[in-house]
Amino acid sequence: MLLRLSSTIALSSVSSLGFAIPRHVTRSTFTTTASKMTETSRTNEDPHKFLENILGDDSLAWVKEQNTACISKFGDPTETDEYKRILSILDSKDKIPSIAQIGGKDGMFYNFWQDEKHVQGIWRKTSLESYKSTSPEWETVLDLDALPPPTTDTASTWVWHGSSLLDEGIDGKWDRAL
Repeated sequence: MLLRLSSTIALSSVSSLGFAIPRHVTRSTFTTTASKMTETSRTNEDPHKFLENILGDDSLAWVKEQNTACISKFGDPTETDEYKRILSILDSKDKIPSIAQIGGKDGMFYNFWQDEKHVQGIWRKTSLESYKSTSPEWETVLDLDALPPPTTDTASTWVWHGSSLLDEGIDGKWDRAL
């Protein structure tokens, strides 16, 4: 019933916006189609609903099966020259650290860094003068590798997804982050 109502609203909205609706399309066409869609959704279950349990045995077995089928059809991507070339670029020691300033015009410059020593990564900061030098002096703010493993069943390591800062204004300390 809700789908039928929204289809009628959509048809009215389209015509009120000045779009031409073909003569063979009527409200009953939309209503009938919506009714069929509603009936179909009631009778057919989603065959992949089990994948919603991302750590379930069935989900993990399905993913393993799909990966095996893909690799047998296309080959292992980690064995290609392109993969090795891209990996060497990403693992290069010659990376230039990108920075973001936090704390107004006199604030520090922060960077998230990963390398062979910091596999999970570190969030670090430096001054602009230090960053401009050939060998910046970084102060570690957060070392993800040093954190104890998560205590939930959903992850075995920490993953950096960025930071959110409390905006304390121009004269603030800028010392609160998530």
